[in-house]
Amino acid sequence: MPVVSPDPADPLPPTQATYAAKAIVEGYSDYYKTNGLVDAKDRKVLILATSLGVRPEPGDRVTISNITFTLQDVSTDPAEAVWTCRGRM
Repeated sequence: MPVVSPDPADPLPPTQATYAAKAIVEGYSDYYKTNGLVDAKDRKVLILATSLGVRPEPGDRVTISNITFTLQDVSTDPAEAVWTCRGRM
């Protein structure tokens, strides 16, 4: 049977990496929930940018106080001091 090289167009399998960071979790106001702007399981995850060596991306998972959040959206302030993430439990 011939050896087949992987297709260079195929994405590599995901890898797991662990990073320490300073972060807090906040709930969204009732306004956001009742108007369908966020899911009931969504929380605002604020990450101090200088404490994290990489840029968080949607799909990344963050664990804070033994609760794991999957990041849905990621944005930052103009100074890139804080990453504001919508995390889903």
